[in-house]
Amino acid sequence: MMKPLNSFLRKWRFLLLLLFLVLLVVNLGHVRASEKSPPEDWQIQGMLAALDDSDRDVWREVVKKISKYDLKPVGIPPERVEQIGKLLRDDNSSVRIATAEAVGNMGSEAKELIPQLQQLLKDDDSSIRIAAVWAVAKMELGTKELIPQLQQLFSDKNWRVREAAATAVGSLGSEAKELIPQLQQLFSDKKWRVREAAATAVGEMGSEAKELIPQLQQLFSDKKWRVREAAATAVGSLGSEAKELMPQLLQLLRDEDSDVREAAATAVGEMGSEAKELIPQLLQLLRD
Repeated sequence: MMKPLNSFLRKWRFLLLLLFLVLLVVNLGHVRASEKSPPEDWQIQGMLAALDDSDRDVWREVVKKISKYDLKPVGIPPERVEQIGKLLRDDNSSVRIATAEAVGNMGSEAKELIPQLQQLLKDDDSSIRIAAVWAVAKMELGTKELIPQLQQLFSDKNWRVREAAATAVGSLGSEAKELIPQLQQLFSDKKWRVREAAATAVGEMGSEAKELIPQLQQLFSDKKWRVREAAATAVGSLGSEAKELMPQLLQLLRDEDSDVREAAATAVGEMGSEAKELIPQLLQLLRD
């Protein structure tokens, strides 16, 4: 008699979970939730409550849903963070990926899970390494101890891992200045997304990266406009220390892409009084 009863209860648990997830999907259709939007209070409370279910499959479904939201403004209770963190060791790769994404979305609230993320950076599955690196990049605090491991990922065979590693290093700002020479090597990566991420990371380091001014100039002629834009933005972050590149920035003001022109104009503005000699040329561009 107990077996049929247990089976019945198990089915009802899944039906209730399914109903809850359907309600979430319906709500998503109205509010267009994305990774950058926090969940409604009723959503997060319902998802966290579902973690009390004794069925681990329910946990898996919940963490996949949680991973779609920005959780930093929410404030996840420490005991729930620990509970979610256990799924970083799940035997299902898709669950480990979703959990890493959820942990990253929690930001510094989940810094206690850094050791577990560190293990995922070594995972044989490149998709898991990517998810773990992006989680590190989103956490913003408490990840400086991962700098040596992030450096190793600069040479990962999967370009998406290299891109994510460069982004993660950039999120550390000047704390990761020791990796500036390694970021320079990524400027010549065959994948433009990696080159863009490396230039952006250098820009996040500000004046600490002034030694790379000549290399940033070379990126001004990259065939991909997003790389040129990232290089111009990075130069702008250096301010007057990159004044030697003002003539090259003037050339970028004629770039075929409007985003590159905007980035170049902003970079010129960041140089303050050093850019006053360019005023006649800028006025001429306005007339053209």
